[in-house]
Amino acid sequence: MIVLDVRHNFPDVIRQIKALPEAIADKAMARALNATVQQAKPAMAGQISQEFRISVSEVKKRLKVNAARRKGGIYVLEASLEATQKNRGRGMGIINFVEKSTTLGQARKRAKAGTRNQVFFQIKRSGGKRFIQGAFIATNHKTGGTALFVRVPGTTMSSRSKYAGTKHAEQIQALTTIDIPQMFNTKRINQVVVSAMLQRFDSNFQRELRAVLGGFVK
Repeated sequence: MIVLDVRHNFPDVIRQIKALPEAIADKAMARALNATVQQAKPAMAGQISQEFRISVSEVKKRLKVNAARRKGGIYVLEASLEATQKNRGRGMGIINFVEKSTTLGQARKRAKAGTRNQVFFQIKRSGGKRFIQGAFIATNHKTGGTALFVRVPGTTMSSRSKYAGTKHAEQIQALTTIDIPQMFNTKRINQVVVSAMLQRFDSNFQRELRAVLGGFVK
């Protein structure tokens, strides 16, 4: 989570507003905080998508803005941006990073290497494509979608399973990797977005202050 707090992050603004009525200053600061965090949402989604093979739109769905607000007649001058966990305690399915197609050159290269029938995936854009020996795509009955699975050596499915007693009788495990909250907290990404937020707040505050003083907002 990234938290913007006027008193901790913007001491220059605090000094500037000392001569203003508290109600006007607080309203302008709350509006500026919210504008800044709203601007950070697409910026964060873009940074994550640049580093990881996931679309901006998918990331945006998982980002939540907690706005500065008025509570009990007093403005809480803090706003934050956070990434939500889709499945508590679970990572993101590697199925989301499986390649959708291959070139003829890739197919020929893999045929020579004996990996043509493997499922390849790529999580980071700067990394190469990888595969896990024996991994396969199947329906995930827990989610209703598909997942990338591996068989777990030394285990056996329930005797009620249709695969009981066959060579496919081992239990299977869906493969997962880091989820969007962990991508969100990547040091480089976090620093880039926080830096942009700190730079934008002042211009947002000046704009919102003019709007409040001019009576353009309620």
